[in-house]
Amino acid sequence: MKNISAKKLVFMALFAAATTVATMLIKIPSAKGYFNLGEIMIYTAALTFGPMVGGVAGGLGAALADLFSGYMLPWAPITFVVKGIEGYLVGKLGYGRNTGGKIVAILLGGLAILIGYPAASAILYGWPAALTELYIDIIQVVVGGVVAIPLSNALRKIFAEEMKDNESW
Repeated sequence: MKNISAKKLVFMALFAAATTVATMLIKIPSAKGYFNLGEIMIYTAALTFGPMVGGVAGGLGAALADLFSGYMLPWAPITFVVKGIEGYLVGKLGYGRNTGGKIVAILLGGLAILIGYPAASAILYGWPAALTELYIDIIQVVVGGVVAIPLSNALRKIFAEEMKDNESW
């Protein structure tokens, strides 16, 4: 993180905020958590601007949504780690790839929440809660990917000039 450009820092902040809003905008309660649209912003950030932006959008943005929604403990720290890893992996594996590569990146990065949240739910609340969590998380990964891939493709075209100097990203 020694040479983060001002542009990259702005996109990290922008997508962290967008993830917070998307996570809080539509919340459908589940066993001990809620379905949300945060994956759309996490995947869009990661696929458009790479692993650092995706990791910050996922970790910081989703954890802030937990904080603002009253899920401070134990969920905000778990979310920070799990969604941060998810965003980083999707960006690392999918940034600059074609649609097929982006789908694979989302499926592999999505494993972070498909493993992390059900495991945490199982430890905290037992296996029935973990199974409910898994179902909700699968839907979030699929919806996030279906929306984020075309959105990312459009944003990459819009920001092509800004991103021309790949050294700064």
